[in-house]
Amino acid sequence: MHITNNTVAHTAGPWSIHPDQPNIVQAPGAGHFIADVFSGHRASQANTRLSAAAPDLVRELAYAERIILAMPNVMRTEQKVAAAEKLADLPMTGLTRYHERRAALTKAGIQG
Repeated sequence: MHITNNTVAHTAGPWSIHPDQPNIVQAPGAGHFIADVFSGHRASQANTRLSAAAPDLVRELAYAERIILAMPNVMRTEQKVAAAEKLADLPMTGLTRYHERRAALTKAGIQG
């Protein structure tokens, strides 16, 4: 999977917070607004920051998926055991959380 702006359905990033309107998420280009986050809620600034980070998060998750899926094929058994021990506190089945990650990418419109 190679992620480019041509392989995603959403407006190309990076997105940012409008400098004069902290509840507006904007895309590159003058006047290209992505979202107007409800500003009457105490979590609105955090929601705006999360919205602005969305394209970056999706891209990095897709890259992480490629890395994660490649690693078990090159790891020795003792390395896999050591990794599983370090990750034992995470709520997961299987070493890679493939289904959870794939569901998040699919929700964002990224097909693998």
